Amino acid sequence: TDTTIVVQQTASAVGNHPAEMNPTNVPPDSQVTDVAELPPPPYVKILWLYWDKGMEDLSQQKGKYAADYYCVQAWKKINPTWDVRVLDSAEAQKLAPNYAVLTKDTTGRVNAVKASNVLRLELLSRYGGVWSDTSICPFRPLDEFLPGMLADIGYFSPSLENEAGKLGRSELAQFAECHKWTAAEIESGEEPQHGEARSTENFFVAAATPHHILIDAWFEALFDRMVIIMDEEVTKCDKPYRCFPYYIAQCTFTQVRLRNAEVDALWTKFALKNFWSYGDEGGMCFGGS
Repeated sequence: TDTTIVVQQTASAVGNHPAEMNPTNVPPDSQVTDVAELPPPPYVKILWLYWDKGMEDLSQQKGKYAADYYCVQAWKKINPTWDVRVLDSAEAQKLAPNYAVLTKDTTGRVNAVKASNVLRLELLSRYGGVWSDTSICPFRPLDEFLPGMLADIGYFSPSLENEAGKLGRSELAQFAECHKWTAAEIESGEEPQHGEARSTENFFVAAATPHHILIDAWFEALFDRMVIIMDEEVTKCDKPYRCFPYYIAQCTFTQVRLRNAEVDALWTKFALKNFWSYGDEGGMCFGGS
C-alpha cells in the first residue's frame, strides 16, 4: 500500500476538524501555536506502533517479546475508530526523514531501539496522535482515557514523581551533562543508566495536534544528539553502548527543560497534576518486554 495515500486517509481520523495530512503537507506551526489552550477534542486519532522487522516477525517472537504481538492486536480491536498504524522500518523511513538518516548509521552506535526514540517524536511532531511501545497492552479504548490525559496542555507523557520530573528548573543544572559518562563509569566499564535524569518516560506519548512545542523541542534536541553520536570525528567510543547512557532520550528532555523556559513552564503546568499511575486510570499495562 502506498504510504502517502494511507497517511492522507487519516484526515477522517482527526476529531471533528478534518484536515488534509500527508508527509509533505503538515499543518503549519501558525495553525497550532495555541496547543496549550485547546480543549481535549479534537485530537488526531492516529495510533503509532513500530516493530522494525514488521508484524510477521513480531508474531513469531518468543520470551521477552512474546506478548507484544497480542498487545498490538488488542490496540486494534478496542479502538476501531482509530487509524492504528503498525510501521516497519521501511514504512517509518518514508514518513520520518530524520529517522531515515539515523538508519544509515554505520558506526553501530544508533541501533533500531535508539533510533525509535527519535522516530516516535518525529511522527508526533509531523502528524500528531499517540505513540505506544508494542509492549504496552490496553484494557480500555483510547477515547475513554486519552481526553483526560490531554486536558491540560494537549500533550501527555508519563511524569515521574521520584526522578527529575518533580524538580523545578533551578534544580536541573545537575543534569546538564547527563548524556555523558562520568569518569567513574568509564573506569568501571558498566553501561550507565542515568535514570535519575528522567523527567518523563517515552513508552506512551500523545500530542493532540502536530507541532506541539514539547514534542518539537524534544525531537530537535534528541535528533541533534544522535547525529553527534554518529559522527566519528566528534565521538570516540570503543563499544556502541559507551557513546551514551541508557536513558539518553529521557535525559535529553530534561536538558530541554533546563535550556528552554517556555518548555519547562508548560511541562511544570502539566506535571504537577499528572504524575504517572500504572494500570488503573491509565487504561493500559505492560505486556512484558
